[in-house]
Amino acid sequence: MKIEEFLKYHGVSTRDLHVALVFGSTESIKTAVEAGTGIAILSKWSVKKEVEDGRLKIINLKEGRIPRTLSLIFSKKKHLSHADKEFILFVRNCPI
Repeated sequence: MKIEEFLKYHGVSTRDLHVALVFGSTESIKTAVEAGTGIAILSKWSVKKEVEDGRLKIINLKEGRIPRTLSLIFSKKKHLSHADKEFILFVRNCPI
């Protein structure tokens, strides 16, 4: 389920939102929110340090989670170790 689908499920249309800015990175979003320019939906892991430092606050969603697609990436130039290959195998077979 994408964020748009999650909002629609809860009766919110993206047309109802006032999107004033679009950012290209998580860091720029966090900086803008810290500056008080708005709010954002981000992974709790991406704001862990800022929450621990008291700069940002998390408000948990009332219902469920917003699943997202994640990618495992690695350098094409680097030789993969046995541990790297085992980790890739583990992630590919992970039920999440």
